[in-house]
Amino acid sequence: MIILSPKGAGEERHVPIIDPLDSLEGKVIGIVDNGHHNGTPVLEAVQQLLLSRYGVSRVVFRKKPWISRAAPEPLYQELRGTCDAVLAGVGD
Repeated sequence: MIILSPKGAGEERHVPIIDPLDSLEGKVIGIVDNGHHNGTPVLEAVQQLLLSRYGVSRVVFRKKPWISRAAPEPLYQELRGTCDAVLAGVGD
C-alpha cells in the first residue's frame, strides 16, 4: 500500500515586515483584482472610498490575468515602483 502525504515539501522563507503607514493622506495605493467572481465591483467601491474619504492621491488598479496563478512579475515591479501600499484581491 502507498500512502501519500498532503503536506508537501516547503521552503522556509523570511520576509521582512515593513512599518504600517501613518496615514493614507496623499498616498498612492495599488489594488490588484484577483479575478474572482464579484471582486471587481467590490474593489472599485474600495477605490472610490480611498479617493473620496481617505485622501489617497491616486489608486493604481490592476487585474491579474489568471485567477489561479500569481500575477506576472512586471505587475509586481510596477506596483513596487509606484505605490506606497497595495491591496491584493477579494474572494467570492
